[in-house]
Parts: sequence; structure tokens; C-alpha cells
Amino acid sequence: QEPREHILKQALGLLLRNVPTVPFDRSAALSYAMLLKDPAGTAGISDADWMVAGHALSMEATLITADPELRQIQRLRSENWLVA
Repeated sequence: QEPREHILKQALGLLLRNVPTVPFDRSAALSYAMLLKDPAGTAGISDADWMVAGHALSMEATLITADPELRQIQRLRSENWLVA
């Protein structure tokens, strides 16, 4: 195993041990479906990103992202922690 790969696996393990995961449940699926009903003004958003946005909305969570496409979704609260 290369040193970089080993470091990345360790970092991922640390993240997964310390950040709670939440299942993509019925509420998340319904929020995702509602977003897809009116995608106006949201060009370039992938299906996976729509699912992430729907999940965040269903939890009334703020999504931490630097993705400019996701930040186009009006109802989604988001923050970019990469900007100073």
C-alpha cells in the first residue's frame, strides 16, 4: 500500500468514527422528489447531488459544500467553509 493511500484510509476511518451517519429514508426520498419537480435555474446538478440536497432538506440541515451547482438550490441552506 502506498503511503498516501494509507493516510487517506486512516483519515476516512477517523471521519467515519466521529461523524454520525444518517440513512437516506422516506423523508429524504420525498424531499429529493420534490426538488426534481421544479429544477428551474439549477443547471448542471447531478442526480447524486439532488439526492444530497434532498437529504439535507429533509433533515433541515445546513449543507457544507463548495459546489456552486448545489448552491443554486434556493431552499437549501448551505455554507462554503473553503472561503475565507
